[in-house]
Amino acid sequence: MGEVDLQSHDLVKKYPPKYWRVWVDIFLAYLFSISIITINLILAQKEIAFLFKMIVLLASSLVLSILLHFLFLFLHEAGHWGLLRNKFWNDFLGNLLIGFWFIWDVKLYRKTHWGHHLKHGKADDPENSYFLPLSFKNLVFAFIGFFAIKKVFDKNNGKIDIMEDETYSLQRVRAAFFFLVYQLLMVALFFSFDAHIEYFLIWCIPFFFGFPFLGFVRQVCEHRENGVGSKNLHGQAHDAHTRVFKCTLGSYFLGGGGFRLHWFHHDNPYISYTRLEDFALALKSKKPEDIEDIQEVTYLNTFKLLFSEVKVTHSP
Repeated sequence: MGEVDLQSHDLVKKYPPKYWRVWVDIFLAYLFSISIITINLILAQKEIAFLFKMIVLLASSLVLSILLHFLFLFLHEAGHWGLLRNKFWNDFLGNLLIGFWFIWDVKLYRKTHWGHHLKHGKADDPENSYFLPLSFKNLVFAFIGFFAIKKVFDKNNGKIDIMEDETYSLQRVRAAFFFLVYQLLMVALFFSFDAHIEYFLIWCIPFFFGFPFLGFVRQVCEHRENGVGSKNLHGQAHDAHTRVFKCTLGSYFLGGGGFRLHWFHHDNPYISYTRLEDFALALKSKKPEDIEDIQEVTYLNTFKLLFSEVKVTHSP
């Protein structure tokens, strides 16, 4: 019997997904998010010190930004058929619980994201946030949602041939419709409690500012190569670079859904993130030469490195 191809789709049989783990992560994202919103809605009805209230609101805003970004990462798992064995329910629940919150349809995301796997490191990679340096200007643009809005309205982003699909418009319109419904429900919820300041600070800021900021930072840290400095990689050939991050509390949330071990996911995108650690051990055992140059880093240190490279490049 021949050696198993570690990049084969058939390897899924050896590393079947642990669906329960995916749903525990999604459940925790919802549980903590709902708890934070509920606590602040209750506090909105109480007469409490303004300073204490603002501290709670700002802390809640930060945590909810992290949780929304964490939830968004599971759209990736839905795109790889990793939520449920049944494909209909995988996409249905992927849209209902994740995709529609972020104006995405799972089927549309799947096409675009597969383009990332095929074109990673090429000029027409559709997931190309890492083309941009971690400059102060780009961080500001990410925070105000400029990059996220640009991608939503850029139908030809990455030159993926999705416009030929007659269902493209339907998927986009459906995602936009449910996104609007979800947002109106959040408005109704907060305003029914007369929580106007709370709506702005613990919903609008995390959703429209914090979440896209974290998404930009995460992808740049995962895929932008050291030494590129302030260079804009749009329209240029470059190396397909992916990092592996240490297992920390920060990487659990910022690199949730397998993004912490994203190099191994790119090596075999058919394997669920719930089995990537097992796959990594197999790869280290059977093909150590493939990963001998990989070093585990942290998101924080990578951010500092890439940001400092831009500053050095711009210095006189």
